[in-house]
Amino acid sequence: MADDYYGAPSSVDSSKTLGQRLREFYDPEDFVTVQNVDTEEITYQFANPTDIETFSDYPGHKDTIQKATPQRITLQPGETKLCPAYEADLMIENLIKQITMRSAEKEAKDENVRYKSSNWTDPTTQDRFIKEIFVGKKDVVGSYNKELKSEVKKDLESVKPK
Repeated sequence: MADDYYGAPSSVDSSKTLGQRLREFYDPEDFVTVQNVDTEEITYQFANPTDIETFSDYPGHKDTIQKATPQRITLQPGETKLCPAYEADLMIENLIKQITMRSAEKEAKDENVRYKSSNWTDPTTQDRFIKEIFVGKKDVVGSYNKELKSEVKKDLESVKPK
């Protein structure tokens, strides 16, 4: 008998959050390439964490100040983007939500029911989509340093006495 119903035992750890699942693929300081695997464009908004200041005047209260306007990004179907992990996290979460919501809306329309739930928090769904959306990591700093070393070496060779 197949265990394909919601709540069935799975090889995916159901106690992990989406953020914890993403950390298995890349670290917070990484640059990663993500791809819009949907058939529709995805639009998401994010702010650089250094542009957000959170403080508290007293316990149990938190104020947040956003020092810069958030960026709004649109990716077309199949389009990829190299971005910092904090942006990738938001893009992946938004894309998973977009796909599962549209799927639930279609099912509800096809079944002529008033309300259909989309469970974008399902661990198996999250894991499957992360594997599709996450293309890979890139060592941006290492690549830059390698190119810089090569340029410096060329410059030094050009001024070397003969």
